[in-house]
Amino acid sequence: MIRLSLPTLAWLTITAVAGTKAPSTSSVHDYIVECESSMCVEQLANNVQEKGGQVRHKFNSDIFHGVSVQLESISTAEQTIAELEELEGIRGVWPVQASTPVVEVGQENPKLGAAGNLHSGDTQRHRASKRAADDLWPHLMTHVDKLHKKGFSGKGIKIAVVDTGIDYTHPALGGCFGKGCRVAFGDNFSKDGEKGDPMDCYGHGTQVAGVLAGYSRDQGFVGAAPNATLMAYRVLDCSAEGTEDDMMAGWLKAYEDRAQIIVSSTGIQGNGWAQGPLAMVASRIAARGVTCIGGLGNMQEQGLFYAMAPATGDGVISVNSVASDYTVPYLSAYGPTWDLRIKPNVIAPGQGIWVTEKHGRYTYTSGTSYATPLVGGIVALVAEARGGNFNGVLINKLFMSTAKPQRDNGAFMSVAQQGGGLIDAWEAAHATTLVEPAGLEFNDTEHRVSISLNITNTAKSEVSYELSNLAATTLYTFSTGGTKPGQGEHAQATADIKLSLSSFTLGPGQSATVDVSAEEPLGLDASRLPLWSGWVAITGSDGTNLTAPYLGLSGSLRSATSLHPNTLRVRWADPNNVTPLDKNASVVFLDPPSGQKPGSPASIGELTQIFSGNLFFRLSLLASPQVLMDIVPLDLCPLGTDTSTVQWPPDLSMNCVPSSMVKDSRGLKSIGQVAGFPRYYASRNAVGVEGEWDGAYAKGQYAPPGRYKIIARALAVFGDASNPSDWQLTESPAVFILYLHNYIPVAKPTPEHA
Repeated sequence: MIRLSLPTLAWLTITAVAGTKAPSTSSVHDYIVECESSMCVEQLANNVQEKGGQVRHKFNSDIFHGVSVQLESISTAEQTIAELEELEGIRGVWPVQASTPVVEVGQENPKLGAAGNLHSGDTQRHRASKRAADDLWPHLMTHVDKLHKKGFSGKGIKIAVVDTGIDYTHPALGGCFGKGCRVAFGDNFSKDGEKGDPMDCYGHGTQVAGVLAGYSRDQGFVGAAPNATLMAYRVLDCSAEGTEDDMMAGWLKAYEDRAQIIVSSTGIQGNGWAQGPLAMVASRIAARGVTCIGGLGNMQEQGLFYAMAPATGDGVISVNSVASDYTVPYLSAYGPTWDLRIKPNVIAPGQGIWVTEKHGRYTYTSGTSYATPLVGGIVALVAEARGGNFNGVLINKLFMSTAKPQRDNGAFMSVAQQGGGLIDAWEAAHATTLVEPAGLEFNDTEHRVSISLNITNTAKSEVSYELSNLAATTLYTFSTGGTKPGQGEHAQATADIKLSLSSFTLGPGQSATVDVSAEEPLGLDASRLPLWSGWVAITGSDGTNLTAPYLGLSGSLRSATSLHPNTLRVRWADPNNVTPLDKNASVVFLDPPSGQKPGSPASIGELTQIFSGNLFFRLSLLASPQVLMDIVPLDLCPLGTDTSTVQWPPDLSMNCVPSSMVKDSRGLKSIGQVAGFPRYYASRNAVGVEGEWDGAYAKGQYAPPGRYKIIARALAVFGDASNPSDWQLTESPAVFILYLHNYIPVAKPTPEHA
């Protein structure tokens, strides 16, 4: 059993706060707990409630058994989670992550001019045909229009939207909710609104639903699958804020309600791993045959390796956006994942998109949020055209192999930006040559692999094939001297792709296997981790034009710097001021709620400053499969030392930690981990990993007064946890800790006693 998380680290800030808590992307008081079967769900819930905690969700699905819980305090959380981990059948424990704020851009149609925010009853209806001709450009670009002309519209196909809900009163979305309505199923898992009612009070989900399946004859508005049945699962509130467990609940309910396709343009940006609970839920649903689509995200300024969960999940079709000029917009994020899986899988139009808006209106907006539902609608059309086949694995292969790689300034854009390329609905629906795997992932230099590419002719006639290499622009992960991924500085070199076969002929039903190997680009700075990519182009005598994207990295992710020495910063804080702590500064914790009294009460003089609160810290790093945060005492007691008293000013030779409390933690003499650690599958995000320390170091146990350092260690990507050289380390300054009961103020003498 492991304790898992999705955050990260490169610097650490620690603050002692009185009555305040910094903004957070995760909570050390809220957890997701998974167990092996439904039998343990009630046991978990009862255990938490007995400790005074609150059960947020019970997950009793064959996809995920477990609970999400809210615990009262850091002390309660540490003890309760430690006890839960000891229960039989526990598979994992994760801090609950906050959703990434929606970052979309409203704008006028780049082809039409200012015409946004139109009401369905406007006098401008006479312009509907003119708008439709301009605003349906995403359908023309992706050949959705061709499938519409053949009568494919997604009729009867159930598509779930996991988002802010849907304004189902919108005329283009059916005007009602429930049986017989366009929005026929749904639920509400957000903190706002009524349970069971997925009404959208923010607007994002309504926009997504319109791109997916809206229809208005009056306005000339047509979604990708206008006859599909919509299912609305509201997981974000009226401010478009939510939590990972709420999103999981939405995904699981969509699966329970038998959605055939699930679309989500929300998630946790910058995660970059497939191992978090939200990504795992989406992956498991995809493995059951439901086609799952997620947006890659919008924060391009954060550089490479910044994909959004659940799009990072295995088997989840990840979508990035493209503009009407066939370039990737400035908003759109970069992949790949930290294990060098190809993400995104495809790109679709997402800039200047005409969408349905709350209260019966229409507007224009941009972001991967609108590329994602277009792909969801295309899934419905392609499955319908191919006889109702909703095999998500097959559909992803069809999408990636028939997609069209796009250029920018004459050069092919990286696979980390576009995956297979621009999705082509018509070609995916009619492809008779199957290519697998969907993408060729060569890993980094240390873990380079050769890959077999299988090509199958399912046509009724013989086809001759020619194979060649289309190289994309190579991107440096780091700028010169940088330690944080940049926005993909171009490198003037490409990989040399070797094919065991470059031409062959296949009869009906025949397959060929081509061994593909890669020799990485020459003359590049491997320490900056150049990411190279491209496509194996497959041209058939029957007019087939397919590609298989490939991606690899020069250099070693294992050797990349995640943590830098001497970057842990420690601070005092109160609600109005933040003052850096000096070396060997002192921190006063509240007395443990358990009634323990570490050390003994003593008159330690008058303190000019005293802060009753915990140490709050923030960690940010490149990426790591495992992060440790050890509490390391600096003064171990000689045998026979009396450690029962605390003095002020501290006599550091006496305020020592008994050697019996210390244990080996991968080479460190530590008394334990800070609450919430170890953390697993951490990566960078805009805020970083946050946590707090109140003196606890184990279940119900508190560190004695004394001098300590907090030492952070991160396991390298692809690192071996048993190899000390694969761990990177940084540490805080020394801090002296004590508790309120250790401090007895000395009364000032009165004048008559002076």
